[in-house]
Amino acid sequence: MVHRMQSLFGRNTADVRIKNVSSSTFDIMTQEEQSSDSETGHVREYVATMAFEPGAIDAK
Repeated sequence: MVHRMQSLFGRNTADVRIKNVSSSTFDIMTQEEQSSDSETGHVREYVATMAFEPGAIDAK
């Protein structure tokens, strides 16, 4: 799976984190880094996700 933030509404730097991954579900969140301040809450962002079936992408 590939995840990327598609927006940057928050004032502090954040990145996408996933957890609880299974064959059909996962939990996704944005996690804010702490260099500017100790507060880590972040506003809603848009995130793009791509999931792939196992196997070669360029198979013919």
